[in-house]
Parts: sequence; C-alpha cells; structure tokens
Amino acid sequence: MRMMALSKSEIIRYSRHMIIPEIGIKGQEKIKASSACVIGAGGLGSACLSSLAGAGIGKLGVVEHGKLELSNLHRQAIYALQRPGTLKAEAAVKFLKKLNWEIKIKIHQKKFDGKNAVEIIKDYDIIADCTDNFEARFAINRACYGFKKPLVFGAVYRFEAQVSLFDSSDGPCLRCLYPAGAEPQNFTCAEEGIAGPVAAAAGHIQALEVIKFITGVKGLKNKLLMLDFANVCFNIVDVKKRPDCPVCSGRSSRHSAGRTMPPCSGKPVSPVPYITPEDLKKKFGRKEKFALLDLRHEWEHDLCGIKGDLDPALEAILYCRNESRSVTAYKILENMGFKKIFVLKGGIDAWAEKIEKGMIRY
Repeated sequence: MRMMALSKSEIIRYSRHMIIPEIGIKGQEKIKASSACVIGAGGLGSACLSSLAGAGIGKLGVVEHGKLELSNLHRQAIYALQRPGTLKAEAAVKFLKKLNWEIKIKIHQKKFDGKNAVEIIKDYDIIADCTDNFEARFAINRACYGFKKPLVFGAVYRFEAQVSLFDSSDGPCLRCLYPAGAEPQNFTCAEEGIAGPVAAAAGHIQALEVIKFITGVKGLKNKLLMLDFANVCFNIVDVKKRPDCPVCSGRSSRHSAGRTMPPCSGKPVSPVPYITPEDLKKKFGRKEKFALLDLRHEWEHDLCGIKGDLDPALEAILYCRNESRSVTAYKILENMGFKKIFVLKGGIDAWAEKIEKGMIRY
C-alpha cells in the first residue's frame, strides 16, 4: 500500500493511535493514504463515519439518500444539531468536516443499487455496508466481489448485532452466509426497534475493522461476530465459502443467481397483494365494506391511526407503520386459508405522506 507522510498536527492528533505497536506511524500513514466508502448513514453509518473521520482516513465516501427524522436522533448522534427534514448526507458531511477538517469527504446523494455500483465504489479501497435491508446488502456484496473490494458488513436488531469482514480476494462473501432462500426476514428499526447504543457499538466496530484491515491487524476477516447486548455476551464463528454460491464460487450466475429455495411447506411463495394509499382512499370514498386491521403496538395506534371498522367476514386490509409486519401477517393468514387480504403499501407512513398529510409521522 502507498504511504503518505503525516504533518506535525496529524502526528499530535493521532499520537494515541501511533503509540499502539500494531499501528505505529507507518500504520497511521496507511490510514491517511486509504479511502473508505460508508453506504448508509443511519444508526450504523453515523457511528462508523465518525470513527473513520476521527481516525484520519484519507478519503471518506458517504452514500445516503434519505432525510433526517426526529425518530433517528436517539441513535444517530452526528445529527443532534440538525433539523428534521435535512438531507442526511449533507448534514453528515458538515459534522465530519468539523470533526476532522484534514480529510477529504465525498457525498453520494443517492440510493445504492446495481446500476450505480460502479460509479460509487470504484474509487475506494474498502467498503462498509451500513444499510438496513438485504436487497441493498446483496447488491453491495455482489459489487464488492466483482470489483475485488473488501467489505465490512454490519446489521442490528433490538439488542443484537452482527459484524463481519469479507475479503473478496480469497474468502467467502455475504451470500455464503445467507444463501438464496435462507435470508432472514428484513427487520427495520421503524418496525422492530433498536437500542441506540447497540447501533452505535456495531457501527464503531465496523470502523475498527476497516482500520485493522488497512493497517494489517488481524480482525474479523471471514468470521462473523454475533453480539447479544441484552445478555452481555458475544460469539465468533467462521464463515465458510459455499461451493454453490452464485457470487463467489465461480459458477455461472445462470445456474444459481436468483434461484430461491422453496419454503418448508413446499407451497409456492405467492406475491403479496398490495393496495396503495390512493386506492384505499377511493374505497373509503365509495363506502365499500372491508375490515381494516392495525397491526401496530397500542402506543402507536394511540399516536395516529386510520379510521375503519373491523369485520372478519369482509375483505381485510392490513397496515402497520411501514409494511413488514403486515407482510408477515398476510403470509400467516394466507396459510390459514384466508383469501381476500391486502397489505397497505408503505403502511400508515405512506398514508400520512400521500393522503392525510396533517397526520403525525414517526
């Protein structure tokens, strides 16, 4: 790896790093000469970004397309002085520049997908995946493997967290850990909750893995760290390369990419029938009879809700904050034989955005 000399101010700033024998001045010079891209600037990403900026990474990329919400602030401390509605990427950069004015920061104000993968990751040495859904995670994984970029993966759920580092040059990838058809259900913070310090801790560990990889310190390469903060325990397991992996096994993607395993019941997976907020409003306007099931917690219902009657004999429309709980409920009801069930696309948040615009959004 190329080296970059440190200025006197940088030597003072990073002196506590350089005292560590495994890092030293040469390790800090490697950090300055390196670049990292953090995809997602939420709970994981905000912590990861602040640690990398503080550590003196030479070039830092921020990939984020969302806007700040009040409910973000309990776990995303870098936005504490920003107003809800502010673009997260721009707010993050303001904070990071104040934290360390000597590093270069680049904004990618967009949602990461397969189409813009080349544009985003090609100029970075290492990638940190701080997203919150498997669609994005798998797109990042495939792009990193294709461009031979090391990938630091992170995920959180309530009091739990996972962190791993996949080195595309000689190891397994995220698809080896979560093969097609065996992916965990997507759990978003908005639907299932997250303890703020859990996200911060996992994000900081991701940043540490980036630093360790750059400086050659042994880390979580091809291992999965599983953290249980509720019981204050952790475990590390090896991640093995799967011979049938559609990404890193070398097999043609036409044989395995996109292939899914059937559910245990052997029944085909049917698509979820969605109804848009606009179409639901039309149903109310036509005074149609249907059951409207609110699947949120009681305190959420007290905060805001869509007025409707409950009649089990009628067509049922399921809604929650976004839609993940509704999708889960739909699958259960479908397996029980219910036929006329729909899921409100985007949940009550989409209803508040598009139909009842004075409603509280949380």
